[in-house]
Amino acid sequence: MNIANVVAPATFGTLFLGVGIWQLIATYKYFKNLKSGKTKSKSGFVGYAVWASLMIGIVFTIFGLGTVISALINLIK
Repeated sequence: MNIANVVAPATFGTLFLGVGIWQLIATYKYFKNLKSGKTKSKSGFVGYAVWASLMIGIVFTIFGLGTVISALINLIK
């Protein structure tokens, strides 16, 4: 077993997981402010921006979680 096969994926997975969770939290906070009227935007693309932000957060979280799980499986082998 090569330790680089565990450390590098675990590091990148943790990074992606953290960024994905942060993105989901930021999306939730922005949507909540937008819905309550605290954030006023004249752009018609705000809905698309929130949707894209949500999708990026979900993809990063799933990718990070899968990579961390893969690294843990390689550690056990």
